[in-house]
Amino acid sequence: MKYFALTLLSLFLFSCKKALPKVEDYFPTISMTATIQTDGSVLLEGSLLNEGADAIEVAGFCFSDSQNLSIEDNQLLVSDIADFNGVYPGGFDPNKTYYFQAFAANSYGLGKSTVIELSGIESEPVVAPCTLAPNTYQSVNTGTINTFAPANFGFNKVTYSCSGSSLASMNVSFNTPPITGIYTTTTNQDLLPGQVHISANFGFSSGVVNSGAEVYVNRLSETLFKVEVCTSQINVNSTNSSFRTNFTRNY
Repeated sequence: MKYFALTLLSLFLFSCKKALPKVEDYFPTISMTATIQTDGSVLLEGSLLNEGADAIEVAGFCFSDSQNLSIEDNQLLVSDIADFNGVYPGGFDPNKTYYFQAFAANSYGLGKSTVIELSGIESEPVVAPCTLAPNTYQSVNTGTINTFAPANFGFNKVTYSCSGSSLASMNVSFNTPPITGIYTTTTNQDLLPGQVHISANFGFSSGVVNSGAEVYVNRLSETLFKVEVCTSQINVNSTNSSFRTNFTRNY
């Protein structure tokens, strides 16, 4: 539910109360801090400095990649003003600047905190617990990866294809373009955030990596990312085989 600012008309509905010196005194006064967490999320901590002339009815946070920020943008409401905190999970583009703000409202109107700008929001690099040669895979066949096709964007999915010796093709799909973090494999092609679908074609056989394996992704730059899989199983012709890979490719 979106909350819209109340009009100043409500001031005149409470004429029985003693008038305050300034119109702003009727509204809540709040402040906010914003901290980038190691997992790429953003922790917002609000402080209610003054609730104004009436009790707080609603409070929360918002953010946008536009300076024209509205409290409706990515709105996050808090259920208890005594615990005026919120967390936006990862998924931010580290090459963009984002604008965060807290808000609170009583029956008279809306108060907002100062807008805080954050850029370079991403998680700390993840370290895969294995060492594999760059641009290689190890499975039923072992070979190199030397060809990368352009990304294919579909509904709730972006797929990156590559190929190489003994490997007809390998498709790696994410819900959105990958960022630094640990993803989990799934055999379901309707992907959720944090999931990755990996399939491989070996010419005369093909398979899909089983669900539950960890995939280490590091965004190296605006145009490059690295994928490492240390321990997983790929189901090829109803038989599970070990599957590992390490490759770096562009967006």
